[in-house]
Amino acid sequence: MVCQHRNICATITDLEINFGPKSTDIDNYKVTHKWFVEFQDRMFYIYNWKATSIYSPEFMPPETFDQIYRNIPYNWCVSSLSNAPMDEFIQYLLTLDGFSDCVERDEQFSEIRLMMYSNDVPEAEEIINSGFAGTDIILARGVTALT
Repeated sequence: MVCQHRNICATITDLEINFGPKSTDIDNYKVTHKWFVEFQDRMFYIYNWKATSIYSPEFMPPETFDQIYRNIPYNWCVSSLSNAPMDEFIQYLLTLDGFSDCVERDEQFSEIRLMMYSNDVPEAEEIINSGFAGTDIILARGVTALT
């Protein structure tokens, strides 16, 4: 069977409120945050993919990822087997508070756009100033785009 992939934006807090704590069944290489969700008798996975220093040292550590995206939306991967109703699952997620459509990922993973809706994360300024992986960062308070 072939897997299907889509994306959804939500915070870690939104995922935990709706689906409980993240799974401990992760590879700690390409994935550090993962939720298993049953929908219409099928299993779906919501996870980050190659997003932390566990995968590449140029990315942020998992602890920083967890702190930043606890209350700031992240562009999560959503996967399932080919016979699962992906469109219906995405539509279901969009009915939940805090979930939204994502800006599509750029072809190169290192150029994902992060949407940061708060200046309350202490590491945010450090990440912005370090030019984190060439990423565009949008701060909603004052809406400043940095490259």
